[in-house]
Amino acid sequence: MTIFFERLSFLSSFFYLFRNKKIFSQQKLERIYYIDTNRYVSVFIPIAEKYFGCTFSKLDFSLIDIKDSYGELERLKLTRKHLFDFKELILESSAYKEILVELYQSNLQANQHLKSYIEKSVIHSEIMQPGTWRTLFLISVISNFMKKQSIEQSIFVIIRRSWLLQYQEFASSYGISIDYDQGMDAICDINLTSFIRRFPVIYFLLSILKYKNGFLDKNKDLGASLYLDGRGDIVFEKNGLHSDFLWHIESDYPAKKIVYRYENNNEKSLLHENNIDADKITPYLSDLFFITRKAVSLKKNSLFKAEFNQIKQPFDFYHANFHATRSFFARKNIKIYLTWDRYNADHIIKSAAIRSLGGISAIHQIAFDGVPLIDNQLHSDIVFSYSSLTANLDKEINSKSKYHVITGCTKDYLNPLLNDQANLIRDKLASNGVKHVVCVFDENSHSDERWHTGHSLQRENYSYILEEVITNQSLGVIFKPKHGKNLRKRLGKVNKLLQKAERTGRCLVLEEISRHTTAYSPIIAALSSDLCIHGHLCAGSAGLEAALSGIPTILIDREGLPDSKLHQLPKDKVVFSDWSSAIEGIKIFFSDRNKSTGIGDWSNLIVDLDPFRDGEGSKRMGSFLNDLRINFDQGMEREQSMELAIKKYKNDWGSDKIIENF
Repeated sequence: MTIFFERLSFLSSFFYLFRNKKIFSQQKLERIYYIDTNRYVSVFIPIAEKYFGCTFSKLDFSLIDIKDSYGELERLKLTRKHLFDFKELILESSAYKEILVELYQSNLQANQHLKSYIEKSVIHSEIMQPGTWRTLFLISVISNFMKKQSIEQSIFVIIRRSWLLQYQEFASSYGISIDYDQGMDAICDINLTSFIRRFPVIYFLLSILKYKNGFLDKNKDLGASLYLDGRGDIVFEKNGLHSDFLWHIESDYPAKKIVYRYENNNEKSLLHENNIDADKITPYLSDLFFITRKAVSLKKNSLFKAEFNQIKQPFDFYHANFHATRSFFARKNIKIYLTWDRYNADHIIKSAAIRSLGGISAIHQIAFDGVPLIDNQLHSDIVFSYSSLTANLDKEINSKSKYHVITGCTKDYLNPLLNDQANLIRDKLASNGVKHVVCVFDENSHSDERWHTGHSLQRENYSYILEEVITNQSLGVIFKPKHGKNLRKRLGKVNKLLQKAERTGRCLVLEEISRHTTAYSPIIAALSSDLCIHGHLCAGSAGLEAALSGIPTILIDREGLPDSKLHQLPKDKVVFSDWSSAIEGIKIFFSDRNKSTGIGDWSNLIVDLDPFRDGEGSKRMGSFLNDLRINFDQGMEREQSMELAIKKYKNDWGSDKIIENF
């Protein structure tokens, strides 16, 4: 018998073992593994080993090594498959159905967003913290370990949480029994924020007090405005930097009709300088007296206390935020809500709020995903998508939308003005003897390699090509990191190699940062290069943008995502399994004067990823949004406004560029 503890603690874990000592003795308990421990537990482990007659060991593993029999990284499979399966177990459970019986019996349109919000929230987590994602991943880790050690059955003792029966059912197919100790751990965390959200009136007032200004002001301009939930990329030029406003720059949408959520005073000043209304979600004070009661309630059952508490938190959060957001939208006369963030369930609250005011919600694609992912589930009236591939993936994951508007990639990848900047970068490298230039795109990393692919994998993105640059005086490299803020620290000893290459004048790193990522888009680096390398096929957005820019681009799939659409690209021509084989491909590419080897050639797939390939996706998106605004200003209702804009878009770009009714 083998036992695995999610967290080994002095009181609860040892009490669990003591309580079940007789059973474990009969089953010949030989070894106990643990993932984490509480403080000072290691002091008592030798005593426990003597008392229980078995060995205690920390289960050591690295996320990058946990793969299934097809070579797929279990961390990627988690969001592609496991979480969908587990969510289905929750939604079909008697606990979920009983607690939410009123909601699912209701046919009110106003409750459809609440359903989507609860369904997305009940599964939402992150692997860096204890919760659903980590627990399911650990089941894969334990299963992987059991196979290597020829262990047929085991017990996984998890931290107490809701949906225990569902965890047990999920884990049973792996030969793992789920249990939890009866110790001192709380089933749920009750904090002040959760308590406040139970009372929408209190939350409403605190939202006013938090931001202090604007709660007595109301937009006296009768024209419709758009609320933009951006990424902090406040750029109003087409200069190769990420911009939340490219769709505005490319269209006739008036700046004064845009309201933007700012984070600091520098952002606020820059927005005002460009005639953008900078604001926070501050509700209108008088709306406090019009807050309505919840249309449905949750049903309590003592058998499902943990599940009830887990559902109640997002249930309360939804109602508290809905009223504050609705009041803010009404105060600003917002008729269009636009966001990029489909990954968080909060967009569903804002979509519900704007719909209740007769407005329209829209989400625009910012990243490429070649497989269905659970955190991509959305609920929005309109989705601006690069291609029908995205629409089909949304349908597969049961996203809710009225229209998918196919715009093509909305990044500025064919801007001729960027060539001048690219030439300056290339000339700088050429002045130091460079004849061939490659650029490298990386991803973020974390020091705890149990929950992330880790720094080691990222260091490969630098070390392999840096060795080539140092030995080959005609080769130059441009690194475009995704997160530049702590890049040098994360690189560790490889940073010395990077500094050595930089001193040659043949290595550049585009490190300037914005709110979420580095400020530069991948396009500037791509246009400065002969060949691009994306070290992570599973996150191929930068690679796609480079390929659309007309630059040969290769992808490396070290993690393992065999079901990705990008694996339809030629193997060992575009898709490589590691950096060693990619380096050989790079050498072949530069040795072929006629460039006839097919290295980096996406021509067999690119039309499926962007049917336009003209660099005007943001212009189409901005024009569509402006049509909606004009329709509202002419007094049209939301359905008529959408229908007219859709009709015009079909006439301009073809009926196949609109996909309806998911």
